[in-house]
Amino acid sequence: MLSALLAGCALVGAVDVLLSPELAVAGLRREATLVVLSGNALLGLAAWGALRAVSARWPAAAPGRAAALALGASLASAPLLAALLDSVAAGAVLALALAVSSLVVLRHRSLPLLPTRAAAALGASALLACAVLPTSLRPAVPAEGGPMLRGRPDLVLVSVDTLRADALHGDLTCTPHLARLRERGVSARYALAPSSLTLPSHATMLSGRPIDEHRVYDNHGELPDTLVLLPERLREAGYRTAAVVSNYLIRSDAGFARGVEVYDDAPINHGGPVETFREQVRRATWWGWLAGGVPGAADRWLFGARTPEADADRGNARRTTDHALGLMRQLQSGQAPYYLFVHYMDPHAPYVPPAGDDCPADRASRPDARLPARYGDGEAVEVNWRFLQRIAKDLRAGVPEAQQANAWVRALYDREVRYVDRVLGELLEQVDRSGRPTVVLLTSDHGEQFGDHGYMAHGDSLYEAALRVPFVLAGQGVAAGRLEHPAHLLDVAPTLLGLAGLRTPELGGIDLSRERPGARPHLARAARQVALRDAHGYKVLFELDPDSKPRLYALTDDPGETRDLRDSDVARTTRLVDRAREAFAGAPPEPAHELTEEHRAALRALGYVGD
Repeated sequence: MLSALLAGCALVGAVDVLLSPELAVAGLRREATLVVLSGNALLGLAAWGALRAVSARWPAAAPGRAAALALGASLASAPLLAALLDSVAAGAVLALALAVSSLVVLRHRSLPLLPTRAAAALGASALLACAVLPTSLRPAVPAEGGPMLRGRPDLVLVSVDTLRADALHGDLTCTPHLARLRERGVSARYALAPSSLTLPSHATMLSGRPIDEHRVYDNHGELPDTLVLLPERLREAGYRTAAVVSNYLIRSDAGFARGVEVYDDAPINHGGPVETFREQVRRATWWGWLAGGVPGAADRWLFGARTPEADADRGNARRTTDHALGLMRQLQSGQAPYYLFVHYMDPHAPYVPPAGDDCPADRASRPDARLPARYGDGEAVEVNWRFLQRIAKDLRAGVPEAQQANAWVRALYDREVRYVDRVLGELLEQVDRSGRPTVVLLTSDHGEQFGDHGYMAHGDSLYEAALRVPFVLAGQGVAAGRLEHPAHLLDVAPTLLGLAGLRTPELGGIDLSRERPGARPHLARAARQVALRDAHGYKVLFELDPDSKPRLYALTDDPGETRDLRDSDVARTTRLVDRAREAFAGAPPEPAHELTEEHRAALRALGYVGD
């Protein structure tokens, strides 16, 4: 009877895994199989215990193997039926009706013992196989094949989301790994991003195409199918390619996985695969119905131990590094050169730095690190987009406590930067330990505002604080030095392709490993906001609306953008506005992006409340 019950539970469990795409989100097929089959097996054992108790009291009620198999299948089908009927109650009632019917109709019928035992053994084998297989969240690099490319350096591109350029200025005692990388390589005081939003900036960074060409202007779309990406070019040239990302906006199905053999977006935090999987387990499995989800010990075994650092690691820098190290070691064990893209979500808001990451060197700069009572208890406040906009509103209104709140927020941000430095150091140590010729390029997609022009966070302006990001290139064949003029994110792809021995004159940027940039125009856009800087340091900002009033700044004399020269230099203002409008003229109508609830939840979790 037991083997028949378990066989029924196992057969329906296999169907459940195959027909429930929610449970296999982001390729978590192994985890889904483990959870469904183990939950169903637990259900089968419970049913067997109940039937034994009933049979001991009323022997005539003992079911045959056919009834037991049908009973196990009926009970195990409840979550699947609930999902198909979109109602837990309806699924449970129908499953119970099937169970009762199976006992009544098939109670005296039997089945050959061998098939039922074989089905039960198959389910047990699947459980055992899934238990010993490596986690789906740690994808393996495929074996090398095809012609071998030699003599080219490995390329590691690190994008640290929301990292301001001045994070690499001044005393870097508290960020020793970033300091060492800067001293070893060529760096710019700052590079210029084409947007203050993640998706447009990464589109330029990873394609070498300017924003007016790829026409990705906000965070709600996907990459155009016609946009050729850096890893596609490198893969075609013989490089192994891999990526680890932690921002939902640059997930694989947004187009960023093109040309990448292993695109690991499992470290994406809230709204990502692990949280979605756990929610589906709670809603649509026997583990969820009976125990509220997979027990803590099993969850830790599946997805890693929960530690105080992991609980605070909202941007998943720890997990991102662990996954990147795993892929890097696999790539380094081969002969071919590799390209590895690593994206850190920290120090993006919400700011939740792990405890114990203070740096004595900067305590003197924060005489009062407490949040003013006006904004709540600093231990309980979530420093997300909404909270930052409250401070921004108070800054513009001249509320005295707003400046102290801004300083408190900046201190949290600095601690997150230090945390990224710490885990990034492990990645750089692995690069050095391998002894392979490797070039590391570190940059960011956009900056972050802390009271600059009364703004906080990013995405709502194109002032310099939101556009200036770090740029460091270090490794084989790269002489240490400083760039006199700003780099552009447009230079990332041609620089890495040049190091790989590929010439791409059709791209908009330049190869910074071979030449130094002069003063260049720079175009940026975020949604309908536009900024254009000319080669002489004049910058105009405006919105693509008829009534928009442009602002003009002379950055050479006024780097803080404090003096609007529009009225005193009308001709230059008009000329720059016309050039910027011309760059975006003829564009197809911007699509009305219909955001899914998953997309909205992910944006909220990223701090884009109200975006």
